[in-house]
Amino acid sequence: MPLATIQDLTGPDAFELIEKAKLLSSEYDAYLDDFVEETPHERLPGIHASEISTCHRRAVYTMLDTKKVDESDRKFWTLILEIGKAIHELHQNHFHRMARELKTFQFEAEAPIGQQPLAKKWGIHSSCDGIFTFSEKDPNTWNRKVSLRVGLEIKSISPSGFERLREPKPEHIEQAHVYMACLNLPMMWMLYHNKGNHNLTPSTPPWLIKFNPKLWAKLEARFQGWVDLIKAKELPEQRPGIHCGFCPYKWTCNPPDRGASQAFKRHKLRRSK
Repeated sequence: MPLATIQDLTGPDAFELIEKAKLLSSEYDAYLDDFVEETPHERLPGIHASEISTCHRRAVYTMLDTKKVDESDRKFWTLILEIGKAIHELHQNHFHRMARELKTFQFEAEAPIGQQPLAKKWGIHSSCDGIFTFSEKDPNTWNRKVSLRVGLEIKSISPSGFERLREPKPEHIEQAHVYMACLNLPMMWMLYHNKGNHNLTPSTPPWLIKFNPKLWAKLEARFQGWVDLIKAKELPEQRPGIHCGFCPYKWTCNPPDRGASQAFKRHKLRRSK
């Protein structure tokens, strides 16, 4: 007999079918393993905006197209990335709908920067989460002309992390400046999404940031330093930290235990509690 309705719970085959239902979670674990292997998060060799801040050595490894060996909790990070992707798409879909209904701006999602002159100069491969473009009618020609362009950077964050935020994180501001410089965007809305209660940071300062030429000059000097190191067949100094535990280049970088494996173990211990 099947176990398809409440009445079937008293049937002779109920116990055996309940045991079958208990296998769902282990089958899901196996599926996630296969899913990770079939959908690798590969990146083209070069500079990527999300890698320019925390560890300079990792950025150079990516520029060199170094082999990756993923030893982190792949299923955990797959779900984290998928949730982040879903949150990005949720907001992008809403902004597309707003643009169609309000007709006060146009919205472009995942604006690529790879073909822009600055991106070509430094070999940058990234895309901006979004661009809002406002335009007004020219009273003389009745043609529309652009009056305002604002970039969008979406970050999903834990409730505790959101609670501690007082301004955008420095590494996220640096990432945003790559998009602003390459796409000639004067401003960027740093939209943080609280994954606990879905609160959002508004499009007002400090979450609305202006392009800072001095910061961009600092980043270009950093990029040039990496290029010079590669020419000299050298690597940046190690920057041991918890990020080492999740780094696919850990196998060749060999960071000290105090900065990598121990921090990773503490992270896994906190998650298991």
